[in-house]
Amino acid sequence: MTPTQTRLVAEAVPIARGIARRLAGRVPLDELTGEAFYALAYAANRFDPGRGVPWPGYARMVVRHRLVRFAQTWLRQPVAIGQDDDGPGFPEPEDSRARDPADLVAAREGVRAVRRQLDRKLFRVLWQVHAIGMTKEDVGRRLGCSRQWVTQLERRAMEAVRG
Repeated sequence: MTPTQTRLVAEAVPIARGIARRLAGRVPLDELTGEAFYALAYAANRFDPGRGVPWPGYARMVVRHRLVRFAQTWLRQPVAIGQDDDGPGFPEPEDSRARDPADLVAAREGVRAVRRQLDRKLFRVLWQVHAIGMTKEDVGRRLGCSRQWVTQLERRAMEAVRG
């Protein structure tokens, strides 16, 4: 790593630790923290200040994305963003599934707009079904309701988002 990349990683360590603490639960914190530091190194290596995305936002997005995928793999739950054949990890740049982090930051702003439109429960249903890839049965168990009710909530949320 270059000195600039080392400085960027050092600046973002508190961000990575905070994300790991928020996601800890059924996945051990030390596993998440180690993965968060790996993701920071990856983010620092790929960061391009010329794209207009600030480093803290970029680092937060890359670390969170990587830790969610890591936790899903750890718990053997479906991964919403294609699972690599050789296990968890970042897709290679030539991989057709590779996503540009700047595009993911823009998508995150779209998610925030949807979040502002919906109440917490409706947003949670959409997020768990469509972003995380959970089954409606699993979402219902987490929310304490039936699969049919989750389907109704999802339909209501989609109608609200579509206008």
